[in-house]
Amino acid sequence: MMRDYFLAGKHQCVKDDCLVCEIINLFQKFYTGEKNALVPDRLLHLMWTQARHLAGYEQQDAHEFSMASLDILRSQLDSSTHGILPPGSQLKRAACQPNPNLAGYEYMNDSSSGGGGETTSSAGIIDQIFYGVCRSDVTCQKCGHNSTTQEAFSDISLELPGSTSSPWHTCFSPPHSAGGTTPTSGGGVQVNGLNSLISLQDCLRRFTRAEHLGSRAFKCSQCESYQESTKQLSLLTPPPICCFHLKRFEHTSKARQKIDTFVKFPKELDISPFMSYQLRTDDNSDSMNLNSLKDKNLYSLYAVINHHGDLQCGHYSVYVRQQRDQWFSCNDHTILKATSEDVLKSQAYLLFYHKKHLEYD
Repeated sequence: MMRDYFLAGKHQCVKDDCLVCEIINLFQKFYTGEKNALVPDRLLHLMWTQARHLAGYEQQDAHEFSMASLDILRSQLDSSTHGILPPGSQLKRAACQPNPNLAGYEYMNDSSSGGGGETTSSAGIIDQIFYGVCRSDVTCQKCGHNSTTQEAFSDISLELPGSTSSPWHTCFSPPHSAGGTTPTSGGGVQVNGLNSLISLQDCLRRFTRAEHLGSRAFKCSQCESYQESTKQLSLLTPPPICCFHLKRFEHTSKARQKIDTFVKFPKELDISPFMSYQLRTDDNSDSMNLNSLKDKNLYSLYAVINHHGDLQCGHYSVYVRQQRDQWFSCNDHTILKATSEDVLKSQAYLLFYHKKHLEYD
């Protein structure tokens, strides 16, 4: 989709500092069939001038770079309409992630907004490809009143076992139990005394589980008072490109560390269990054919960014799939063939999946 858009000559620009123009230039060079190496030094320079917090030769975060590049591309392209974003949804730079701090967080009215919007050809190309919509439901435990909001996201940030700010025992045992997790020598974690490998699906189950907020976080409009409540996130409209950010770097008052827990991830991912129509009984998709919906929610892995090292000294490399099961390892100027086994045993930091079945207008 992006290649077709950039090579179709739809972007007309005369600016000298346009990142979109430089990416179009790189696409054109890449698809000419020339054997010369491409050196994207100008692209890096343009990123430095337009995202100054990433400039210089100090260590930078690949996740921040990814988000900043999407922000810049989105601002430079014509994105006056956002076809996949339903009315009232909030478009934020931040990734979709749980936030227990509800102070100042405004929720929409009752859960009457059920489905996502329709994709239109006039929508910004960045929105169409990279942005989805997640749904957040806060439910009063006294009267059952539900408040819903929808928020656009470009990636999903997932907590990992080993984080001091977000203990994982609540995912595997009842709330407030004594169970917990500890790292094992094999790269997995120990859950309630048992060795266990954590998978991407485990992280997503934890991400979409109902979370108790306590009695002072949410003021119910029905009860007109603060009540015990739960909050649950779910995926309402997933994007064609799904990026999962494994939160390996922790910077809190309790700890500054890199979390090395190995996370098992699949080549083919079904995100149906994490969709709103599966998790929320009030979603109006219940009457639809769930099997056909499941087919639309199948994703294939096509790139993995890995971080090597620690907080003080680190390095990024990437595995990228060219076609079917042909993988390459890209490590600075060295590009080598890789196997799918090499990819699946790597310590992923960012995972990129694309929809297996794309729908075109």
